[in-house]
Amino acid sequence: MLGQALETHGPVQAVFLTHNETSTGVTNPLQDLTRVAVEHGALTIVDAVSSRGALPLEMDAWGVDFVLSGSQKGWMCPPGLLIAGIGGRAWEAMRVQPFPGSSGISVPPNGAPPTA
Repeated sequence: MLGQALETHGPVQAVFLTHNETSTGVTNPLQDLTRVAVEHGALTIVDAVSSRGALPLEMDAWGVDFVLSGSQKGWMCPPGLLIAGIGGRAWEAMRVQPFPGSSGISVPPNGAPPTA
């Protein structure tokens, strides 16, 4: 269905996916959905609030570009912490985006990811 929607409504810059839906317990086939999105040239942005820390999620191997999680569910920690994984394609998209500063993430002038 995702491939058909992207062919009908594309091209798109990004596809937002939910890995696991908390209230229903449905785990989406993230690896398959990400493959389809990448084949259509889209970045993949994944809501992994209830799955990261509890279910497999191979960011690099599956081609996931941006993962957002929170401490309160799969990590089983107190709430209040945002956990993000940002891949190379996402960093590049933020570096070249046409509205400097609108990404909400400060990207160094050389476009390299920040170092710890």
